[in-house]
Amino acid sequence: MPPHERVAYLQEFEHSDKHDEPKKGGLIEKLIARGNKRTEEQLALEAKEREQMAAQRQAQGSAVTGADGVIR
Repeated sequence: MPPHERVAYLQEFEHSDKHDEPKKGGLIEKLIARGNKRTEEQLALEAKEREQMAAQRQAQGSAVTGADGVIR
């Protein structure tokens, strides 16, 4: 890391320490963002799977019963 980048990094670190807030783009923020992204992707995948299972159950149910609701 070049000296000017190191100085800027340390100044940001000191500023965040003084104001009791996480450093912008720091390790903690990156980890939280990564975890949030993985959680959002997992929730979307689970919702899609639930929709597919519901559609399959509905398709199976309509194949077993007729339009008048009588099981055949």
